[in-house]
Amino acid sequence: MRIAMTPRRSQSLTGRLLVQLTFLGLMVLLLSAVIIGVFTHRAETAALTGRTQLIIESQSASLALALWSLDRRQAQSQVTGIAQADDIAGIAVLEHVRGGKSQPWVVHGDIDPVSQLVFRHQLYAPGEVSAAIESPIGSLEIGFSRRALDAKVWNKVLTTAIGQIVVMACLLALVVLMVRVRITSELRRLASLAREFEPQTGHHGFAALSHRQGGDEIDEVINALEDMRGKLESSYAELDANRMALVRDVEARKLAEERALYAARHDALTDLANRVGLDLALTSMVQQDACGYVLLFDLSDFKLLNDALGHEYGDAVLVSVAQRLRQLAPTPAALARFGGDEFAIAALSSDSEAGMVMARRLHESLSASMSVKSQSITLSISVGISLFPQHGKTAAALLRNADTTLNAAKSKGRGVSMVFEPSLLLGIERRHLLESELRVALASHQVVAHFQAIVDRNGELLGVEALARWQHQSLGWIAPADFIPICEATGKMQELGFAVLRDATRRLAGWRAAGYWPDGAYLAVNVSATQLVDPSFAARVLWELRAQRCNAESIVLEITESALVNEIEVCQRNMQNLRAAGIRLLIDDFGTGYSSLAYLGRLPVNGLKIDRSFVRELGEGTGSEAVIRSVIDIARHFSFSIVAEGVERNDQQKMLELLGVDAFQGYLYSAALAPGTFEQEWLSVAGTPTISRGQSSAT
Repeated sequence: MRIAMTPRRSQSLTGRLLVQLTFLGLMVLLLSAVIIGVFTHRAETAALTGRTQLIIESQSASLALALWSLDRRQAQSQVTGIAQADDIAGIAVLEHVRGGKSQPWVVHGDIDPVSQLVFRHQLYAPGEVSAAIESPIGSLEIGFSRRALDAKVWNKVLTTAIGQIVVMACLLALVVLMVRVRITSELRRLASLAREFEPQTGHHGFAALSHRQGGDEIDEVINALEDMRGKLESSYAELDANRMALVRDVEARKLAEERALYAARHDALTDLANRVGLDLALTSMVQQDACGYVLLFDLSDFKLLNDALGHEYGDAVLVSVAQRLRQLAPTPAALARFGGDEFAIAALSSDSEAGMVMARRLHESLSASMSVKSQSITLSISVGISLFPQHGKTAAALLRNADTTLNAAKSKGRGVSMVFEPSLLLGIERRHLLESELRVALASHQVVAHFQAIVDRNGELLGVEALARWQHQSLGWIAPADFIPICEATGKMQELGFAVLRDATRRLAGWRAAGYWPDGAYLAVNVSATQLVDPSFAARVLWELRAQRCNAESIVLEITESALVNEIEVCQRNMQNLRAAGIRLLIDDFGTGYSSLAYLGRLPVNGLKIDRSFVRELGEGTGSEAVIRSVIDIARHFSFSIVAEGVERNDQQKMLELLGVDAFQGYLYSAALAPGTFEQEWLSVAGTPTISRGQSSAT
């Protein structure tokens, strides 16, 4: 409740203040007037006395000269004129002595000298300032009366003091008024601010208070301050409630921050540490100056499994792997999902073999049957290990070296575990060098096609496969295993594929023009996944063939099975356009994935190529024979031709022949040869082509 107070005693306050200030000011003025009067009197007396003395002396001299030639009346007039000109209110006395008697003449200021003629002893006492003059007409004396001078001085002092009192009184009144207005306005402003005060708590009501009725500005301020206190007291409960709400909010924020920090350091799917959490844990271990290891592993062919059975199933597999990892890992240890299908273990151990022991346990555990969503699967992993402090003194160095080792292990095949060696860094440096020079190599035609023969059961040539080779200016020939992964990582696969196609079709056109190339033979060129998902791929291939004047019917494009996992509609459209132009299509590395089985019946495919991994394991009891038999059954069902690659031994060829394979490729027959060498060894003997002219099995 607001109470508006009217200041009833504001006039009394200012009145009292005015009286007090006026009294004090008057006392000061009187004291000042007395002091100023005394000093003024002394100063004026001294000044007038000096001036009068000078005037008397000067006037006496001039009067003496005048009286030598004037009679009494003339002298009186002369003296009167001199006295009337004096501005100091002095008295000039002319005493004419004749016949031994003195008769004083008195002239005072501007009064008629005749009417003021008095005797000398009535005006001034002997001994006061005067000057005597001797003249032919008698003795003269000029002087002034000190009493008259005192009267004149005091009159001037009083006039000055009164003027000063009036001026200072006016100033005092103005000061009192200004002080009164200033103090009153500030007090009322303070009261207004106090009345307008509202606590910022959202509460605007307060209980009515008892006020001091009436009063001056002080009472008004007191009432306003009491109002303010009432507002504050009425808001205590709400402030306490807000404080409790703030405490709860702070606790909730703290909990949210802890959860956010945990989420920032852990993988949401497996609840293992992520890269950030692993880096922090490994840094803590390294700072202890202890020994330990960092183990990285990833799941082989997890992408194919994920694409074939769905991401939900793939996530369930990752969760199962994390559970087994917790069961196997030592305590304490940092476990992490490093990204995708890659996991990590960091642990302290003085045993340098502890990392390899853990790798073997992982191989055994994950290769055992695992039930995920009612399906039984087995997994294969590759492992890279780095030791500390031998292989690095920081978390970043240890993780980098372990990752380098993991890549080296993956390049050697499935199920391989390796410990870091400094020589592996040389491979990294070489990779960086090749990566920086690859673009120039593709533009300057350093990447060319080499050719590997495809033969029938009698060893006669059915066709050739064009394989990419890089002839480096300083390093010599670079193997495909060294630069093709770089092309995949840098997005150069499409450029590489067309470079090989361009060079191979140019060679084919030359051989055909020379009469070395019979109509029944074919040229096989690999197609990457990035090429096949390009909507303009088919048009670019046909443009290259026309540019090289190459017949489309003599071209076979080998499409890797993994290339069919993404954008199947675009892939199917490109394949149909190529098939309509007369180009034959063959699925390469068949059997290594699952993606093509769902689309095999509706893809315009002419043949299948059995992957070298199954051929290499023939006769070793690994089940490769059953896989090859299944592939052959599928090919026969769809009337596809079959080519087995990677044939290196005669017993492998015989087993493949028994299984029904008619076309073979591998080191048993020929390695990939440079164009000139291939031409000499396979296309002519003394100018006669040796290529088989029978019907190609790729049709």
